[in-house]
Order: sequence, then structure tokens, then C-alpha cells
Amino acid sequence: MLVWLITIIDLKEVWQLLSQVKWGYFLGAAGVLIAINIVLAARWKVLLDVGESNLSWFKLLQLYLVGGFFNSFLPTGLGGDVMRIWLSGNANKNHTGAFAAVFVERLLGMAGTVGIVLIGGWMYLGSVNGYDLRAIIVGIGAAILLSLMSILHTGLYNKITNLLAKIHLFRLGELLSKVFSALHSYRFSMWRLGVGFILSFMVQFLFVVLHFFIGEALTGIDKLTIQPYFLISPMIGLGNFLPSVGGYGIREGSYVLLLSIFGISKDLGFSYAVLADILILLFVSIGGIVFVLLRKNGDLPSVPKNKRRFLSATI
Repeated sequence: MLVWLITIIDLKEVWQLLSQVKWGYFLGAAGVLIAINIVLAARWKVLLDVGESNLSWFKLLQLYLVGGFFNSFLPTGLGGDVMRIWLSGNANKNHTGAFAAVFVERLLGMAGTVGIVLIGGWMYLGSVNGYDLRAIIVGIGAAILLSLMSILHTGLYNKITNLLAKIHLFRLGELLSKVFSALHSYRFSMWRLGVGFILSFMVQFLFVVLHFFIGEALTGIDKLTIQPYFLISPMIGLGNFLPSVGGYGIREGSYVLLLSIFGISKDLGFSYAVLADILILLFVSIGGIVFVLLRKNGDLPSVPKNKRRFLSATI
């Protein structure tokens, strides 16, 4: 995707556009990105505390930054999630609960994304230059609703656990049953789901502001109001789940496509993508530094010795 994009754009034009960046807006975007991670760590704390968690908000912020670092070169947008599950599970000696917290976190994140599109981008829900958006929004909303119903509904929970109990291959049924039970435990802490949704909505709104600031930093895109970013920002987020390494290629192509809907040229759209990538790379490098420091000081949660033999035997 990157190679194809490079062949259809004017690199000299891109370089000229990037040389005229308004650094005040770029720094503003960096500040918003820091705020996003602070809120994300708070949401993770709320959801993780449904079980017995001994991790502070600041520790979870550090692990979130580490997850972002690994997310930059692992497949799709889920590589960092695996790292966060592993590290928080090691710290709390409960990988099942860690998985449940991150899974619910992702569901609420998707719900917040739908909420942003429905509220902020209402004028674009019909179609934009022939692109029909209603089917996408309804489909995502239905998938989230069904997922939450299967997790919280007692009748469905009992049926699914009974079905899983019949699976004996490699203890798969037992492992899946533990995961589903951990997910079902949120039924007894519904307020956590409510707070998690509010924080997810805040995160998605901050992402809209982030994308708006990046646009304001580039001459030509600064003519756009904030309204189109209520569509662009969540679509970029959803695109990160497509097969790729760290989202590279998919993300840049999405920026060029989505900005073109609002009359932005491909050269300007690619310049926007490059500026966004620079911001992401600078930020994930902070996660890399945090990872090195935690490892050097022995503060990185590791597998308890009594479980290492079990994990080795299982593998």
C-alpha cells in the first residue's frame, strides 16, 4: 500500500507541504495524545479492578505506553493488547481477568466510536460523495450489542458455559469457560461499564481533536472545520484492525481516501498521513524507553516461578 501511494503522489510537493508545518498545532496534537493515554489508563484501571488488581493507575499508564510501543511493529492493532494482557496478568497472577478487562475495553471503545459518529457526524450519516455510511454504523452497533448481551445475559451465559463444558480437547472448554466467567462478572459491576463507556467516548472525542490539530498544522487542510473529523477519526481507528504491521500502509491509504472525500488532494492527504506517522513514532518511542527502564529496574511484571513450569509444559 505504501509503495503504491508513493507512485501516485508528488514527493516534492509532499516535502514542501511538510516543510511548512505549523509546529504550534503539532505540539497541541502531541498534548492531546498524552491526554488520550491518561484517560485510557484510567478506563483500564476501572475495568481491571472488577477483580483483585494491585496495579496503580500510574503503573497501568506505563504498561499502556509499553503496549503502544509493541503495537507499532506487531500485526494489526491488537499486538499491544496481547502485551498488556500478559504484563497485567503476570502482576495480578490472573491472565483470565486481564484478558476479560482488555476485551471489554475494546467493546466499549467500539461503542464510543459509534457514539462519536452518531452524535458528531450526524450530517454525514446518509452518504458522502456516494459512500454509504449507515450500513457500517448499524453493523458495528449490532455487533457490540450482541456481544454485550452474550456476556451479561444470565440465560445465554449458562447455555454457553454448558456448551463449553463439553469441549475437552486440550482443556479448551475449561479455558474458554474461565474467560467467559470473567467477562460475565461485569454483570455485578454495571457501573464500571457505564464509566468505561463515558471514558471511551471522551477518548474518541479527543482523537477527533487530535486529527483536527494535525490538519490545522498543514496549509491546505486547515480549511476543513472540525466536523469532517468526526467521520475521519473513527474510520481510521477501525482501519487499524485490518491485517497490517503496526497499521502502516492501511493507515496512510485510509487518510488519503477519507480526506479525498472532503476535497483534499492525494498529495496533501499523504502529507497529513506522514505528519500523523511522525507523531505516532515519537510517542511510541516513549513507550520503548519506559519498557527499557522498567526492565532495567526489575519493575516489569514477570511470570511467577511456580507458573513457568506450567506454561512450559503447556507449550
